[in-house]
Amino acid sequence: MSGSSMRQLAQTYLDMGGTRLVLIDDNKVFVRQWDDEPKEAHLYWQDHIEPLKDGEREEVMLLLPSVSNEDTGYSQTTGQHEPQKHLPNALSDKPNSGKPNSETE
Repeated sequence: MSGSSMRQLAQTYLDMGGTRLVLIDDNKVFVRQWDDEPKEAHLYWQDHIEPLKDGEREEVMLLLPSVSNEDTGYSQTTGQHEPQKHLPNALSDKPNSGKPNSETE
């Protein structure tokens, strides 16, 4: 599968309200899920992403919002993660705005 196919899988999952977040630890990629997600998103993950080969599934996982990224929509007020509806700008095909991200400031 091409990179754009992986991007489409991740975007479709997020558009369905998917709440899984990627966690990278010791160069290993994991998906974490603290919040319930719509049944449609859960079934989409099971039917379209889970069956992928390990490397392909990891590519999709890397396109999800990150546990350690401020853009995950975590609200300190409510203590809840709000799912993103679109991939972060750093992963889109559009050029970077030139603004530094929070990790490099």
